[in-house]
Amino acid sequence: MLGLPVLAVVEWPERADYRIDEWFGLHWKTRTLVEWAAGRPFIWIDDELGDGDQDWISEHHRGRALLHRVHPRIGLRHSDFATFRQWLATVLPLTQQNSTAGRGLGDPNSAGGDSSER
Repeated sequence: MLGLPVLAVVEWPERADYRIDEWFGLHWKTRTLVEWAAGRPFIWIDDELGDGDQDWISEHHRGRALLHRVHPRIGLRHSDFATFRQWLATVLPLTQQNSTAGRGLGDPNSAGGDSSER
């Protein structure tokens, strides 16, 4: 439907230490995503991202990351896909960009968000 390649899926573990997340003001997904990414670049799109998540990722993730908050009632808009394309263009090698150009990002039926990059 979007024309994306097969994407990896993060399996969420049962965590017994949610107090750490609360202490640092983290979303419950943050630490798992950083561990899973293992230094690889990633985009995280969510409606519950906060400053604590950005700070944690900046401090604990050695790769690039784009945290993109979307409004829960609006969802993704055209401008969000433009943001993703622009960010990916700075991260993906040129050959990979060429093989994915025109596919996926830019669904005309998508509906806002703000992004922060580390």
